This record gives sequence, structure tokens and C-alpha cells, in this order.
Amino acid sequence: MPTGTMKKLTIFITIDTEDGYFDVPRLITGEGLAGSPGVYKILDLTEKYGFRSNVFLDVYSHNEFQPGVLQQIALAIHERGHAVELHTHPDMRLDFYRNNIYCYPLEEQVRILEYGKRLIYEWTGENPVAHRGGSYALNEDTLASLHRVGIPIDSTLFLHHKNNKIPGRLTVNKVTSYSRTIEVPITYVKVVKKDGDLLDTKFDLDALSADELIQVIQLAKEHNLHTLTLFLHSFSFIHKKTKNTTEEDDPKLFFVHRLVAAV
Repeated sequence: MPTGTMKKLTIFITIDTEDGYFDVPRLITGEGLAGSPGVYKILDLTEKYGFRSNVFLDVYSHNEFQPGVLQQIALAIHERGHAVELHTHPDMRLDFYRNNIYCYPLEEQVRILEYGKRLIYEWTGENPVAHRGGSYALNEDTLASLHRVGIPIDSTLFLHHKNNKIPGRLTVNKVTSYSRTIEVPITYVKVVKKDGDLLDTKFDLDALSADELIQVIQLAKEHNLHTLTLFLHSFSFIHKKTKNTTEEDDPKLFFVHRLVAAV
């Protein structure tokens, strides 16, 4: 174990908030499910213990819902004192953004980011200060584009992920600066599987058991890591089963509410 004074460990609670399946935001708010086990339930839990979250909102899908629905969600999160940040998932309804963001040259990435930033400002009255790429997608132009549009922080980098297109992959779990953008990486961990092989994963409520989450925190403190990025989705308390596109849109058939009391 490293010697010396143990430094303070900061844990960022980050929630990716998205729904590309339905015309009502079931995977965001849990609408139609018992207890509405979506992002508001997660915020209830964080507020209960005096914490605030960074909610990365996929604004590009706003046209999939009734007008104003996603705006109301953004405003509700903001008014509760949590940060509404930019989450950039492509949307087939947008001619200018149908592929991973790194597929576009710098000027087009600037346009994509400005579109999302403008929506968050219009909805909440504040600009986002952080960004997370959909499907962990980014390259050097993404970070340069963030600087151009005035978003100082990125939290997309997921070591060894196929959509990480940064040469040298930047850093392992340490905050750094690249292209004049602050990179707060997704906390990368390795888990020993039952067969003894190592699994690449992240500090994620959906990926690790409670004991494993605690172990990551303990190891981070032992090794004087300054920050951890806790990863959740708005549907982390929802068990989602894939449905056939021809099936009737009935949430009882493919959603089961997880027991929030176990968290």
C-alpha cells in the first residue's frame, strides 16, 4: 500500500439520461412504471444524502417526444439544483448528426455541439459546463470543438473502448487537459471473472455489485486517486427487456421495476 497522507477523494455522480425507444420518456422518468423509477428517483436518493448530480441529458432526441416534454425534464432537474450537462447521441431524425460524433470534421462537430448547448440554455437559462459523448465516442476534434463552443469539461474517455479515438488514449482514471479541454475520464476498472479472465468495465452502478463498488472506492483511496466518476443511467433502476418493433407499446410487457430499497 502506498505510504504518506491520504488525500481527499471526490466522487462525481453522473447520470446519462436518454430514451430512444418510445414516444414517452419511460427510460428517463420511468413514466408508466410503479414508483416512476427514473432519473427523479435517483435524484431523490442523492438529495437524501446531501449530494448533487451531473445529469448528462441527450437533447438530440427531443423531437421523439411531445413538444416541450424534454424541456420540462431539463428544467425540473435544473430547478432541483442538479447540473444539466450535454449528452451527444446521434439521432436519425437529424440530417446533420446521424453517426458517431468522431465521424464528422471539426466544423461539423462544432455545429453539433452548439445545437445541443443552445437547447440546454433555452430550456434552463444556463449553459452546460460538461459533455459526454454518446456511446463514449470522441476524437481530438471533439475536444477541440468543445473548447470552441465554450464547454470546458469532457467526461467521455473510456479506456480501451472502441469509440475512444484519442491517440495514446490520454490517461488512466486521472483528470487531465487535452486540446484546452479538461478531461474527467470515466473510471476504468478491471474485474476478475469466474473463469479467471479480466473484464474491462467501469465504476458503474449497473456493471458492479455493491461490494465491488465499495472495493473500487477503497482502492482509489489507498492509491491516492483524487477523483472517481460514478456512472449511472436514468434507467439504472429499470430492468429493460428488448421488444420487437411490431409489439404493442405496453410497458408491463418489457419493464420490471427494480427494488430501489436495495440501493
